[in-house]
Amino acid sequence: MLNRKLLSGLILISIFVCSFLYAGASSFLPGPDKNWYINLEDAMKKAKKENKKIYVLSTGSDWCGWCIRLKNDVFSQKEFKSFARKNLVLVYLDSPRRKPMPAEQRQYNNETKRKLGFGGGVPSAKILDADGKVITNIGGYRKLPAYMAALKQYGTASGERNADKEDNEDKEKELLPSNTAGRNTANTEEAGNSVNINILAWGTSPDAVDNSYSFRPVRLSCGEKLYFKLSSGALSSGSRIKVRAGRLSGVSLPFSGKGEILVFLHSRRVVKCTKLEFYHIASDGTEKLVKSLPCDIQWER
Repeated sequence: MLNRKLLSGLILISIFVCSFLYAGASSFLPGPDKNWYINLEDAMKKAKKENKKIYVLSTGSDWCGWCIRLKNDVFSQKEFKSFARKNLVLVYLDSPRRKPMPAEQRQYNNETKRKLGFGGGVPSAKILDADGKVITNIGGYRKLPAYMAALKQYGTASGERNADKEDNEDKEKELLPSNTAGRNTANTEEAGNSVNINILAWGTSPDAVDNSYSFRPVRLSCGEKLYFKLSSGALSSGSRIKVRAGRLSGVSLPFSGKGEILVFLHSRRVVKCTKLEFYHIASDGTEKLVKSLPCDIQWER
């Protein structure tokens, strides 16, 4: 009788221990639900097959209050789920502090976020095309209507990005300096030389940038940098390029006579910018406005 009771007790203890270990092992959840990918490459394959955009979320699921609110107020709602099911492939790049996560997955998440140009702020999201090219950023927390408005603008496969660019060509012309209105690039005559500034690429990382500028919403987390790769004709050695957006500005290193020009803007505070201005700074310090473009850029918490 005693042996039978002892055996029964050991069996119960074994069941309890196994259940505990299984619960601990299964507490790593890939995403808010089973529809989220944790591998960007797999998501790209699905996006190409189904002609969808890719939504990539950088989050801190167990310590970031705004991330938790975003999950509850947006990702858990029927409107988001319905839109995502039809238009998006979802990717979840989590950085938990308490929840267990396999070391390989944590390393993959960090490397993927770096490649895509994510800063340190969370929550932060990007919409990509099926090839993994960044289309736009959606930074910070927003209530459902505002978040859905941002998603619907660039989260479908209907070519809205091109439509937005065409619709805003007139805005761009209006903001060009008066001596260049009606042309695609702005130029100033300085000492007999034509100085022009062309945007080769821009984005949230020097190595992860869009290949061309278009008028579209850009949302960054406070502290994130927005980079511009520029080229300019007839620049003299020692001259520089300045980029201004509202009260923010960034200045390149002195031009050495060859190569691309890199400038970045960043803000640690909430800022909204509606116009980009590009200045040529001569070696004597004098400035001239060369290019002016409309923009919708915001740094958000």
